[in-house]
Amino acid sequence: MSLQPAGDSLADEKRSAHASIRGYLYQATLGALRWLDLRASEVLVLEGSEDLDRLLLGDDGSVQSVVLEQVKDWKANLGVGDRAMRRTVRLFARTFRELTEKGQRPRFLFTTTAGRRRPRDGRDWLVSWKQHWREPMRSASGTSWPC
Repeated sequence: MSLQPAGDSLADEKRSAHASIRGYLYQATLGALRWLDLRASEVLVLEGSEDLDRLLLGDDGSVQSVVLEQVKDWKANLGVGDRAMRRTVRLFARTFRELTEKGQRPRFLFTTTAGRRRPRDGRDWLVSWKQHWREPMRSASGTSWPC
């Protein structure tokens, strides 16, 4: 049996896991830093609803508030219109609704290298989205959060 030289296959970026590994290391490092900053009334969950979930507990041990942190380490700049960002925002919206319905006060922190670009039509989608989510929708059947 003879070994074939690897040739160009080692340089094939499509087969490389370096970006994923960099992301895992970044998330683990940030998780360790968040853990070091925890107060006695806080619990850190890795890979819970989001990458890093900080649970803020009341005197009785019940969850009073949740800080959910989505961690991304992108090499390239991303805008809110990019597929990866839209997916992140969609998942955030679903989790936000679920936690709000449970009476919790979710807060989200997106830790990313993503940039902010203006869309071609000139509208600022992120600002529009924030304004849309600030107030719940009110109807005859009650109050609900748009999702």
